[in-house]
Amino acid sequence: MELVDTWFPNPVYGDMDYEMRYTKYKDFGGIQFPTLVHVHQGDPRLNPAHNYYELNITSVKGNVPVQTMPVPAVVRDATAPR
Repeated sequence: MELVDTWFPNPVYGDMDYEMRYTKYKDFGGIQFPTLVHVHQGDPRLNPAHNYYELNITSVKGNVPVQTMPVPAVVRDATAPR
């Protein structure tokens, strides 16, 4: 996957275009993963689009054990309203 393009509603601009680019793939011990994720906001055909954010990935680990958190009592004991 290299590009994902979608729109989100915006009260000022209408449908706001978001473009996510995944590039510079690298092999991390058998896991192919992008080392650069760039997100662009806005449609450059209508107005100057903005660089929303950019991630530079330096390491990837697969199947890392995750410590689970206990469910809070207020959630565990909650009852659904009628």
